[in-house]
Parts: sequence; structure tokens; C-alpha cells
Amino acid sequence: MPDPFAVGSNLSLNFVGSGVYSTVVDGRSSWRVFNLSGAGTTATFQDLTIQNGRVSGNGGGIYALGALSLTNVAVLSNAAINNHGGGIYAEGALTLTNVIVLSNTAGTASGGGVYAKSVSILNNVTLRNNTAGNGGGLFANGVSTLNHLTVLTNTVVTAGGGVYANAQTSVAGSLFQGNLAGTANGNNGGGLYASNGIVTISGAQFIGNLAYAGGGVAVTNSPAVVTDTQFINNRSTQDGGGIYVNVNTLQATNSLFVGNASSNGAAIYVVNDNNTTSRIRYVTIMSSTVGANAAIYKAYGGALDIRDTIITSYTTAINVAGSGIPFTSDYNLFYNTNPNVVTGTHSISGTNPLF
Repeated sequence: MPDPFAVGSNLSLNFVGSGVYSTVVDGRSSWRVFNLSGAGTTATFQDLTIQNGRVSGNGGGIYALGALSLTNVAVLSNAAINNHGGGIYAEGALTLTNVIVLSNTAGTASGGGVYAKSVSILNNVTLRNNTAGNGGGLFANGVSTLNHLTVLTNTVVTAGGGVYANAQTSVAGSLFQGNLAGTANGNNGGGLYASNGIVTISGAQFIGNLAYAGGGVAVTNSPAVVTDTQFINNRSTQDGGGIYVNVNTLQATNSLFVGNASSNGAAIYVVNDNNTTSRIRYVTIMSSTVGANAAIYKAYGGALDIRDTIITSYTTAINVAGSGIPFTSDYNLFYNTNPNVVTGTHSISGTNPLF
């Protein structure tokens, strides 16, 4: 059956309901709900629910080639069968405000909840219980701004359990909790996987996420800047329980790592480019019991500098793998752990920080 709400012309469309509980557009698990295939079409949706869309192509709930904006909308239980964007597929600019994206699937493709091919701005959005190959809640292929997101219990086959960001990304004031990227090689970024553009994270929480590398966050081929962020009880089976940064720099400031676990770098695993320096400042890393392995793991590549940081209750505080890696450290406190490195003349070992 053809999609019942199909628009192929280049129009400006405005769909306004009377509330997410009052206005419900239902695909009955038989067709895509909205098909906006005009590349010049701009569409806005407000105060309604889009649910139970199902299609063998992209965008089970909404397929939009032009600019798309949703405000006060729920996107529920839609499916793009092994294609992108179970709930929403947006090829043009995407703006979501006060939106709930729940229980959508893209099968083994990308963006279980949302696939954004271009610029995306998300404010006060909940991404929950969505599934995909990559980017369970969101796959962002363009520059993305993610403010006050709640990203819960999304699952992927490969990478980016909660969010997969494939360009410059900013995350602020958001919660990533209970997302899963799997535990096999390549299953990276339980909460967030980011690549191919600077990643800025501030005022966020990553709690109880799981992956092979980067239980909370995995960043590859991109610099990562993390401030005022909490990583709690995240786990990876290989590298970086809290955060994993590979082939670029990490700048971590005023952040907290509690109870994270990994074979290499329970809190932090970093590999930065030659002739670059990763910096850790005013960071606290702790475990309620003595965590196995190293809290911080620095692999090959450029330099690492750690200052004004507390590390407590890990078998090893810092593991700098291999010889010849530039490493500096001072004004730190180590308790119930073996620093394992030259700590600097102003660091303190053996004093309980009395959390």
C-alpha cells in the first residue's frame, strides 16, 4: 500500500495536533507514516504522536528530504527494516525540541531512533529503547548540537549504543545511561561514539554503559574536550571503561570517574598523535573497592600531562605503555594505588582524600 501521507512537491508544510495523547497518526505497522520526498519541502510537526510506521526503505515514521522540525512530538515504535532511521530519516537540516523517540528500530542499519544526514540540533530530547546497527538512538552524519538529551537503554550491533556522531559534535547537559554497544572487537562507544570532527562534552553524565572500547564514550580520529562531566559505572571489555580516545588528543577538566572498569584504562584510555599532548586537569578517579588494572592507560603516540588530579583505589594509577612516550605529572594525589610513574615533586601518595 502506498504511504498515506506522501508529499513529493516542494512545499512548506505545518502539521499541528492538539497534543501527543490527543493526536496520534498511526501506520498500523503496515506503511511509512509520513513520506516527504520533495527535496525543497520544509516541514514542521507539533503536538502529536507518530507511531507504528513500517517500511523496507529509510524512515519508518518520517522520511524527509528537506528541512524538518519537530516540537512536542512523540515518535514511537516505528521500523525501517534494515534501512536508516527507524523513527526519523532526515536528509536536510533537522531540529528536534521536546521530543520523545521510543522503541524504534533500523535493524542492522543506522539510526534506530533518528538518522540525521545533515546538520542536526536536538534540545530536550529523549532517545530510549531504540535499536540499530550503529547509533541506537541517533546517527548524526553532519554537525550536531545535542543539548539536554536523555539517552537510555538503546542497543546496537556495532557502535554508538546511544549516539553515533560522524562529524563535529557538541554535547551539553545530557544523560547517557544503560546503553549497549556489545563486547566484541569493534563494538565501541556504549553511550556515545564520535568520529571525524572535534567532540565537546560538558555537564554530561555517562552511567552504566557497556562496549568493547569506550564504555561511556569512544572517540576516534577526532580531538575530545571533556569538562564538568561524570562517568559512573561504565564498562568496556578491552579499552577505556569511561572514555576511549584513539588517534587524537583528550583534554579532560573538572570531571569525575567513579567505578568504571576495563582491561586497559578503567577510567581513561588515550592514544594521541605524535607531537601532540593530551591533558588531564582537576579530575577525580576512584573506585569503591580496589579496581583491577590501571585507572589511566596511555598507549603509543604523543605526550600525556596529568595535574591536579586524584586517583584512588585502583591496582595501578597510570600505565604508560612502552618506552619513549612523553609523560609529565605533578600536583596529584594518589591513595590506595601504585602511581607506577614519576609523579612530580609536588604530588602526594598515601593520603586519604576522605571522600
